[in-house]
Amino acid sequence: MLTRQALPVAKNLLLAAGLGEAEREARLICAYLCGAEPGQLALFLEQDIGEAPLASLLARRIAGEPLQYVLGEAGFMGLTFAVGPGVLIPRADTEILVEKAISLLKDFKAPLIADIGTGSGAIAVSLAKHLPQSVVYGVDISPDALLWAKKNALLNGIGNRCRFYVGDLLAPFVALDLRFDLIISNPPYITVAEMEQLSADVLREPSLALCGGTDGLDFYPSLARQAAPLLRPGGYLLLEHGWRQQRQVELLLEQEGWQVAERLRDLGGRDRGIVANPPVTSGRSFPALN
Repeated sequence: MLTRQALPVAKNLLLAAGLGEAEREARLICAYLCGAEPGQLALFLEQDIGEAPLASLLARRIAGEPLQYVLGEAGFMGLTFAVGPGVLIPRADTEILVEKAISLLKDFKAPLIADIGTGSGAIAVSLAKHLPQSVVYGVDISPDALLWAKKNALLNGIGNRCRFYVGDLLAPFVALDLRFDLIISNPPYITVAEMEQLSADVLREPSLALCGGTDGLDFYPSLARQAAPLLRPGGYLLLEHGWRQQRQVELLLEQEGWQVAERLRDLGGRDRGIVANPPVTSGRSFPALN
């Protein structure tokens, strides 16, 4: 089957399955089978992509598998990340955290960074790629997720500057006696009630990386307590949170002595992240970033 024939077939099958972005997804699937960039698909309309491979990918997508799993990759910060069952798919909204981290550390000579709950390694790998002077340590409780993170570090050519550990939050770094210039995390923050409302394809992603308990805040108190002793002087904590959770996360941080320096908004203009300075223990204070 030629690409030009496959495109309407794929679109109609995806539409019939109730998928709202059928045309876009059809183009992405056909581009994948062509080995082409989606924007260059017009150059491959006469290429034979085969009926069987197309049918296989469409069947998986129609069965509810996330498109990124079907294609085996997701884009993030201008990079390509391998993804599949067992790992959270990186989202564009998380890019605001990475962009802020890059801005904060761009003048550091050799920053050490910790990414807590690294999953696919999207944050860790992106920071290592865009901050070539940095070394990034990622940790995740899921060994399966770390296989993807290690693969993505190699895929993006920075395997020598990303180091990954299995463990619960910052525990591995306590054992290693490490201190960081930045600790960053996109922890699970979806509430139990919200989990019941998620689409079928999102529910194919690991619940361990999505659900943050009854109020979605299970991980923030531990992050706040564990992070402060592991930051170098002048270091920062960056946290993603749900769009309705900003004030609760701020209160949890303030209870542990953190100073909220900046509030971040996502691509939709919703509250999505916090930059915080560590508790003052030496009598010196930090200027607010915003």
